[in-house]
Amino acid sequence: MGAKVVVVDNCPTRTRRAAERLASLGCEVRCAQSGYGALHILQGYRPDLVIVSWSLEDMMLHEFAEQCKRVSSDCVLMVSIDRAQRARPRGLDDPYIDGWLPHDGGEHVWVSVLDRAHNSTEALPFQV
Repeated sequence: MGAKVVVVDNCPTRTRRAAERLASLGCEVRCAQSGYGALHILQGYRPDLVIVSWSLEDMMLHEFAEQCKRVSSDCVLMVSIDRAQRARPRGLDDPYIDGWLPHDGGEHVWVSVLDRAHNSTEALPFQV
């Protein structure tokens, strides 16, 4: 079995696309369309990687990141942002966030993130 991943995004289309890409790479994927929904999943599931949208509607990103790491401290937490955002968004220097990646990243992005999530010697935070 591949990496265990939780995808969190309020956009069902993006969530479905991300889940399909990750599953095609051999990942076990669970999805949530809200921060609170994801935290509920994390209560009984220990993922290697959590990918959360920059724009959660039900809670602040910092609040989600802190609670996520409290429940599942060993997971890598990546924030998914719109590639159109040229500069690194404020808030990603949060100590609970390990890095960020574009919403529309290609296959190389997903492989890179999964490799880094499994490689404990890789320096965090990282950007792809």
